[in-house]
Amino acid sequence: MDKATAAGEIISYARCFIEINAANQLPKFVTLEMEEGEQIDVPVEFEWVPHIYKKCYTFGHQDSQCPTIQIWVPKEKQQVVLESAFKYF
Repeated sequence: MDKATAAGEIISYARCFIEINAANQLPKFVTLEMEEGEQIDVPVEFEWVPHIYKKCYTFGHQDSQCPTIQIWVPKEKQQVVLESAFKYF
């Protein structure tokens, strides 16, 4: 929670950081427990959401840069020279 929210200086909205799992959907509400024990569902608004790549469920890289993607690259053909077994007979 930021200093202004903790001090009660901003009463129209609160700003806080939440930790989320990239494999889950972003929450639309969070449940707050008040001092009296009352629970309140508060809607969540995100100022910015990083790109979430759904193959590896991580934040912050483009699909083309995902380390889990394997790209097939054909190997160069190697020329094999076989010596004839009859050479020595």
